[in-house]
Amino acid sequence: MEQSDWSFPRIDYYVNEGIHTGSRLLTEKRDYTKEMRYRIFKKDDHLHVFIWRGPYSFEKSEMLLQNEFPLDSDGVQAAHDWVIAQYHELSQSAQVQPD
Repeated sequence: MEQSDWSFPRIDYYVNEGIHTGSRLLTEKRDYTKEMRYRIFKKDDHLHVFIWRGPYSFEKSEMLLQNEFPLDSDGVQAAHDWVIAQYHELSQSAQVQPD
């Protein structure tokens, strides 16, 4: 999946307290237990990124991964790239696990 298949906000969205969330199925089969969800938001002049699996909300889920990036153009790009990279890793492991 190319980065162009993803849609992420610009830096001003985060600077103005926007919270970006999204999800992607990890398998071709519509199994929401095999779904990657993510949340990107500003806190203390950094971007915080959380990733979890499953159909539930941020507040009702156990976080699988988290990372922090500087709140600048490079940091925003790095955060978006990191989400995409984690998706690729998680989707590969979901494909090899038995149903």
